[in-house]
Amino acid sequence: PQALFLFLHGASQSHLDMLNAFESGTVNVPAYTIAPLGAGELSFYKEEGEIDVLSAMQDFMTHYPIDADRVFLSGLSMGGQGTFSIATHWPELFAGAIPFIGTGQSTFNEDIPIDEIGNEKIPEQRWMNSTGRELLENAHNLPWRMQNGMLDPIVNPTWPAQDVMRMQELG
Repeated sequence: PQALFLFLHGASQSHLDMLNAFESGTVNVPAYTIAPLGAGELSFYKEEGEIDVLSAMQDFMTHYPIDADRVFLSGLSMGGQGTFSIATHWPELFAGAIPFIGTGQSTFNEDIPIDEIGNEKIPEQRWMNSTGRELLENAHNLPWRMQNGMLDPIVNPTWPAQDVMRMQELG
């Protein structure tokens, strides 16, 4: 059986964008890799977005020889936030969580992108109020590897630092 690597796309991407690095060989891991749709571009992997990820994972594991002890969850930006959310809701399903430019907690931000007719591009109920940090104790035994930087205009760099402090509090 092989390992399985789930990679969640960011808000300005689609599930297909996540596979380019794997196809080109830039990312070369000895695992099957899937990039779930997440029930749409801006689901933030909540509600139906979470269900979509878990359903895709289960379907893949039903049809391919997957080592259930080597299933990894990762994502970029919005996918990093989804990694926190899903991994803290379902830590027993994963061997590790690897959020890139993600956070476990976010709050309303005045800088939400606005489209040309004045509507928020990311509805507040989707975009914010991640519960990943408050649920981190659920994932106490789940290994984490975080990568964050100043390039993401949406994820405030203080949020990942607060995630790390919470992880340290939990030991």
